[in-house]
Amino acid sequence: MSKQQTLALALLLLGATVLVALSPLYVCTVVPFIGVLIFGSLTTYQYVRDWHIIRKARTETTASTMPLPPPAMTSPGSTRLFVPPPLERR
Repeated sequence: MSKQQTLALALLLLGATVLVALSPLYVCTVVPFIGVLIFGSLTTYQYVRDWHIIRKARTETTASTMPLPPPAMTSPGSTRLFVPPPLERR
């Protein structure tokens, strides 16, 4: 079942639980309440699982977009602000 279906069924059973609890048959409230517990816990598990997957994907995305270290110096004796002129060719 999808998340939406389990949520809808849990809410439907919760409404049935309330209606049975307000009727003279309040002793039968246990039956729909067990369904509410089962489908409510399934829905909660599915939403929490997806929330963790999304959070993990976001942290992996931000970790992979970290800035790269500056490149190594290619010219001996150069600094970041000054690059010496090219050497004369023979």
